[in-house]
Amino acid sequence: MKNYFSMLTDTASMLIWMAGCDTLCNYFNSVWLEFTGRSHLQEVGNGWLEGVHPEDRQQLYELYLTALEKRQNFQRQYRLRRADGEYRWILDTVVPQFTADGSLIGYIGYAVDITDVNFQLATASESETSFELELDTAQMGVWNRNLRTLEMTHNQEEVVGDSILLANLFTKTEYVALPIIYSNCFLKAKM
Repeated sequence: MKNYFSMLTDTASMLIWMAGCDTLCNYFNSVWLEFTGRSHLQEVGNGWLEGVHPEDRQQLYELYLTALEKRQNFQRQYRLRRADGEYRWILDTVVPQFTADGSLIGYIGYAVDITDVNFQLATASESETSFELELDTAQMGVWNRNLRTLEMTHNQEEVVGDSILLANLFTKTEYVALPIIYSNCFLKAKM
């Protein structure tokens, strides 16, 4: 059964680890070991913490111990050193394992590298900030329409140049008359 379990976890595309009731790690799949470039003997116990970024290590370990002592599921993000020395952001999910009678037998964790996702989110946020700055500079604004509630919002309280409050521009019935196939409509202030 143990060989079958190892075969299953080694074919998964995520980093998988296990810890006993004592919270010490006792298993790492081959994906974890390849990712970190370390041996199973180096990782067991609390050895895996050596690969965690120094700024994340203490807080992560305290969170880890607290959650395991409470026997609860939890997720955490931290930076883990990859075999090439680069620190990558990891999303790790931990689940306690119980026998049929409810006795705790340990924990299993599965982790994925989310560095690229975090980078894309940061890039999108920077693009949005840049776009808002460009709109402000051009004295333009963005109308947003919630397609579920049909609620309209604008990113500015006033139309620059006219000093007309946007709330006074349209009545609620006129909001509904606006095209709903677009989630964003642009409005430029009259000069």
